[in-house]
This record gives sequence, C-alpha cells and structure tokens, in this order.
Amino acid sequence: MFFFLWIGGIAAFWVGVLAAEISGYPLQTAPSVAVAMLLAFGQGLLLWRLQWGRSLLGGLVLGLVPAYLGFHLQSGHWVSEVLILGLVLSLASHNALLAQKWRQELWQNAGSEELHHLVHPRQALLYTLVNILMIGGLLLIWYMPAAPLPAREGVWLLAAVAVLNQEGIKRKWYATVKGIGALAVGATTFQVGLYLWLLLVLSLRLWGQG
Repeated sequence: MFFFLWIGGIAAFWVGVLAAEISGYPLQTAPSVAVAMLLAFGQGLLLWRLQWGRSLLGGLVLGLVPAYLGFHLQSGHWVSEVLILGLVLSLASHNALLAQKWRQELWQNAGSEELHHLVHPRQALLYTLVNILMIGGLLLIWYMPAAPLPAREGVWLLAAVAVLNQEGIKRKWYATVKGIGALAVGATTFQVGLYLWLLLVLSLRLWGQG
C-alpha cells in the first residue's frame, strides 16, 4: 500500500502538467522529469519519516502541492480548475493515509479484536467529513468544464466507491480487525482509481485537441 500512496504525488504532478498542456502551454520535458524525480524522493522520505506522512500534511504533499507545481512549471500561472483537482486529490490522499494509519496501529497492537481504543469516533467523523467534501469535489469535476470531459462517467464509479467506504464507517468497521483492513484497502483503491481516472481523462482531452 505504501507504494500506491508514494506514486500518488507523482501522478498528481502529471495531472497538473497535462492540465497545463490542455490550456495551451507547451510541455517542458526536462524540468518536468527532473521535478518528478525530486518529488518521488521527497514524498517517499516524508511518508516514511513521518509514519505515513500524517494525514493533513501527507494529503497536501500527495495532491494539491504537486498538481499546482506541475501546472505552474509549464505555464507560470495558477488557475482555479487546478485548485479543484488538487484539493480533490488531497482529500482522497488524506483519507487513504488516515485509514492506513489505523491499519498500522492495528499491526502495532496485534491480538486485540475490539479496537475502539485505537480509532476514536472523532477520527471516523473526520473521515466522513472529508469523504463528503470529496464527493462534492467529484461533482464539481463533472460540471466544471464548459465542454464535457471524455470518460467522465468514471465519476459515478468513483462516487460509488466513496459511498461504499462511507457505509463502512457507518457500520463501524473501524472497530474490528477485518473492518480496518477493508477501510484501508477501500480508501487506497479510491485514491489510486481517482489518480488513474484523472490521468486518463486529461490524456484523452489532450489527444482530442491534437
């Protein structure tokens, strides 16, 4: 799971790069590759040293920051659309890191079947609030561009995964061993799926403009 979280920030960076190309800015190949390599090292070190990066800081480093950096590197400008994309990526990364943190604590406290003392209800509430904002962000991506995005139907599949994860919180999966594992897999699956979908959508849009 660490690998998928680690490559998330690199994917977010290329989301920003593709968004800039769609906006008409030429690809800066050498700087983009160099920055992507630096991000790969820096993000991996941060996530490892800070025990999965802490949810808030890790979310920013895996979403908003690299997406904006990728766009600004190509264009020299900032736009609100990239802010929305980066925030949605950060929200997804936050919940993935939070769920993985629960799983890590489970491993460190092996042998306890009931884990109410590990996952406080406030953490579950935070997960819920972030999940709601994330679903709202997906709807913004659906309606945001003037022209319909290619393959934008993927929004509904991602929203379904987010709702399923939320149902797990509602059923207090975070209070059982198997439930925590399911939430960690579900949140990380959503995060990876979101990155791949955005890269696909932006690549198809760029190809369609070519």
